[in-house]
Amino acid sequence: MITEAKFQGRSREFFTTGSQLQWGYRTFLISATVAGNIFTLPDARSVPKGYVVLVGGIGANSFVVKDSAGNTLEASHAQFSWTWFTLRDNSTQAGTWILDSRTRLT
Repeated sequence: MITEAKFQGRSREFFTTGSQLQWGYRTFLISATVAGNIFTLPDARSVPKGYVVLVGGIGANSFVVKDSAGNTLEASHAQFSWTWFTLRDNSTQAGTWILDSRTRLT
């Protein structure tokens, strides 16, 4: 983790290496230093249904986002890609997530 800052009035957190993400932030900006880093969402039971998290890939290397049970939610995040993770069901540790991904072509 590099630092915490404000992004459009919301807290965000920057990462360069794989990490266990923490609730309290709604935006995670990731510039992976090497390809294949793994970033894990926290326990889904800790937040309400409908909770939305934005994960943005801002570096050249791909990375993987997993739920807290270790299931891959998304792999190969590319530079300038954004995925909104919306929690549909929080009755289990992993939860059930809806993903909406976008990539900006450069």
